[in-house]
Amino acid sequence: MSLHATISPSLLNSGTDDAPGGIRDDQPLTNDAIDAACARGRFDMLTFEVFIDDDRYSVPTLVLINAEDDARACSKAESLLRESPHHRGVELRLEGARVFGAGSYADPAPTD
Repeated sequence: MSLHATISPSLLNSGTDDAPGGIRDDQPLTNDAIDAACARGRFDMLTFEVFIDDDRYSVPTLVLINAEDDARACSKAESLLRESPHHRGVELRLEGARVFGAGSYADPAPTD
């Protein structure tokens, strides 16, 4: 049995074999590709929660993403924000702790 998945283009790697994760974006995500990436030790990643404020829904949308570190996770979260004009904001969390917010979830400006 072969596993095929559809992944948002903003969440895929650059298509090079030495990209984080080792999964190419120009090939289908299959069990063989996942097994090969695991064999190379490429799945030692953190799982982040991204909450998307979408004007079409009354509650945030939850998306889980994998990234090697906070910086890459923030970049992926920003890509999700730009993915649709309906996305008003994103909030990135790791194990429930806030890491980053943009758009409607941006940190408020300090008031003195």
